[in-house]
Amino acid sequence: MKEKFLPKLMKINPLKNGVPENNGNCQWCAIEGVRVLLQNAEPQKILGSVEGEMDPIEEYIDELYDYKTVHSKTRQQFYDSLIEQLAPGELMLVNVSGEGDHAYIIYREEDTFHLVDPDRNVFVELKSGNDFIQKVSGWVSDNPEQTAVTLLDYTNGNPNPKQKSTDSVNMSINILNKELVKKNGLPLYSQVQQKKDDDEERSKNTCNIL
Repeated sequence: MKEKFLPKLMKINPLKNGVPENNGNCQWCAIEGVRVLLQNAEPQKILGSVEGEMDPIEEYIDELYDYKTVHSKTRQQFYDSLIEQLAPGELMLVNVSGEGDHAYIIYREEDTFHLVDPDRNVFVELKSGNDFIQKVSGWVSDNPEQTAVTLLDYTNGNPNPKQKSTDSVNMSINILNKELVKKNGLPLYSQVQQKKDDDEERSKNTCNIL
């Protein structure tokens, strides 16, 4: 991956003592990664999620860009399909919906494919389907009975996949490129947060008047 991208991507959810600083906002982190890769934007730091917030991919991206679901393929079959699905410079915004819901990017740079996860600071070149299983740090599970998540299957969201775990893809994807993003735009985290704060302040003032 181009050297100019990696330092920017690492600022989206920066590491603190080797662990990503914030949790629960992987969709915003992925969208911010799209801004870096397709617009060469200066990254905004994404804070942790707040309970009750809408998921930005479903709320904004799926309304602006076509999306499709991918099921049934094995990891290797899905990897082999990338060369037909992505042109150089294009990317997939991926939302997996398994036991561990997660969002990230698959980016094609010339003839190489990269798994780009700004939320967990995972940036690897994909050379086979096996590369979709990666170590993660600082993952906080919604299931209090689940052991710490240290490994993730990025094709289906399964945490701590075992050797005999299901090799089946389960995700929704949006394919984006510079032209589409220039035409349709992307939601901006800071603007959405500011609007939310303004709405909350307006609501408080209305309640005080009543």
